Amino acid sequence: MKLLSVNSAWYLALAIPCLVAIAGLAPRPALAIAAPDARAVCSAAGVLNAARSENVMLCQRLAAGQYRVRINNNVTHCTFVATLGISAVGVPPAGEIGVAPRAAADEVLVRTRNSGGATVDQPFHLFVAC
Repeated sequence: MKLLSVNSAWYLALAIPCLVAIAGLAPRPALAIAAPDARAVCSAAGVLNAARSENVMLCQRLAAGQYRVRINNNVTHCTFVATLGISAVGVPPAGEIGVAPRAAADEVLVRTRNSGGATVDQPFHLFVAC
């Protein structure tokens, strides 16, 4: 049996943590069941801007400041991010926005309010990350 020299042992001690760190940074395969992301640009009237949206079937105004956005896949395990915004060049409106899942597995609820908290119709952008 041959023993490692002191220098060889020292280099090996330095190399192993580096190899472990590199292996942790290696890309991992995506899950086969992962749904595609979606993005929607909706007007205050609930009209979907199809040219600026992707993987979305519908944007519909349900009531004042309340919208239903239907995605082309199940979004049960996805994350929703929304912001007030217009589809043209200009200044977006001031206010508040909130998102939540709906009972249907392919829908997101969006609520918009003015800066004082009153429910009002506002245009918005929605991103669904799956």
